[in-house]
Amino acid sequence: MASSLRIGAASAALIAVLVTAGCAASGSPDSSGSEGGSIKIGLGQPFNTFDFDSLTSVADYQFAKEVIEPLVVPNDAGDDLRPAFAESFSYDETGTVLTFEIAKDKTFSDGTPATSADVVFSYNVWKDGGAGPLLSVVTSVEAPTPQQVVVTLAQPSSSLLSVLSWASEGVVKEDFGGLTREEYFQDPIGTGPYTVDSWTPGGTVVLTKNDTYVGEVEPTLDTVTLELIDDPNQRTLQFTSGDLDIVEAVTPEMVSQFDADVLSSSPAAGNTSIYFNTASGPFADANLRKAVSLAIDREALVESVYAGQGEAATSMLPPNLPGSVSCVPCDYPTRDLDAAKAALAASGYNGETLTLGVNSTTGRNILAAQAIQPMLAEAGITIAIDPADQSTMVDNAIAGTYEFSIHDYYATSPTLNDPLSFDYQTDGFWTHIDGAQFLASYNAVDLARTPEEMEAAALEFEEWSYDTMWATPVASVNSVFAVKPRVQGMVVNPISLYSLSNITVTN
Repeated sequence: MASSLRIGAASAALIAVLVTAGCAASGSPDSSGSEGGSIKIGLGQPFNTFDFDSLTSVADYQFAKEVIEPLVVPNDAGDDLRPAFAESFSYDETGTVLTFEIAKDKTFSDGTPATSADVVFSYNVWKDGGAGPLLSVVTSVEAPTPQQVVVTLAQPSSSLLSVLSWASEGVVKEDFGGLTREEYFQDPIGTGPYTVDSWTPGGTVVLTKNDTYVGEVEPTLDTVTLELIDDPNQRTLQFTSGDLDIVEAVTPEMVSQFDADVLSSSPAAGNTSIYFNTASGPFADANLRKAVSLAIDREALVESVYAGQGEAATSMLPPNLPGSVSCVPCDYPTRDLDAAKAALAASGYNGETLTLGVNSTTGRNILAAQAIQPMLAEAGITIAIDPADQSTMVDNAIAGTYEFSIHDYYATSPTLNDPLSFDYQTDGFWTHIDGAQFLASYNAVDLARTPEEMEAAALEFEEWSYDTMWATPVASVNSVFAVKPRVQGMVVNPISLYSLSNITVTN
């Protein structure tokens, strides 16, 4: 999910605990380069959709907002918000009235003026979508003038602006500009720095500069091409041959194939975890879930599969977020084979082969699954590995026709309510665990006014996660990008986002 955090002094205290710094992949935001030009980015995950309710991949959240702007977006450092659709925003002294101002010359890419009526309509779209329960703190959204939106809250919220910065909360034209929802998102019209020239779900996306863009940072690139390349070897070859300018998510096993001066690596706010179908099948048995978790040697995985590019997971919530804590009682990094065998003996497992699903486009997770297979075998658990494309995995997860699977989750804003809201909206990443705790923890984080209160909310969630073992974290893997020297100004922040508008190219 994409989100951020800002609400006066309270949030300033929370943000202060974010210790990871932004990572400049090449140059800095003010690096000099030529006006115009084009770049091609090799994606490891597909861009699937612009429709708010269907965004799932990191690429969806990264690039949808370049076309359909939210009111606000995370800044380059990833520790605050800056205006996007809105020209400015502010809370009153009580923290319960949030006002957005819209520039008079702000327009949609088709030339239609952008007004407060578009925001009110969009709010009702968001409210009826997956994030609806997360907007329950809002009591009213009003448009007193065409250039002003006033949002009234039932109580101060440290998370509302986070929600409003997500790509799933982009501002669309009132009444979808007379189109159906499906038509609108198929050929999206937004106020963002880029427009869509062409795109295919899960395929190639071509973005072109919005020449009428009004905002803090104007785009310079004429064209940005996003291409899904499933095979990390092919991404590497195309980069070295000059066909790609940027490779997202360089996999640990491919790091050695790049020159060091084109790589940037930084700790990320994300985890690779194993998720269990807790509603039916063998993993409805909590003891079997615990046996799997206890049998995994996370430290060995980090050193081998992830080539030292990360650390063994110590919490279910991603690290490097304000308020995140290591779950000391959980002790995920310690492998306990005897305890795993005891949990297995207490379960109903009778030696049948269990199927571990893995994304066929994520090479490192295929390697992780292959490394986990003999670890589980030592505990007496037999598994088969089933690679599938992301859409198939999601379909199976929603339908509950899977046993367990390995996935990556990366927060795209510095708040614990980023992963908590995603888990709430997806039924615990489709583990079908009772979602009441996700919403309770979300509300506890939302009401937190000090770092201590935030950490207490996080620890309660961590202990519940360990007790239920609805999922088990494996590793926190660094974000690694490869960037050609001709690309200037690209800054990847700790939440793995970057703005295309910062990027220029040299001749």
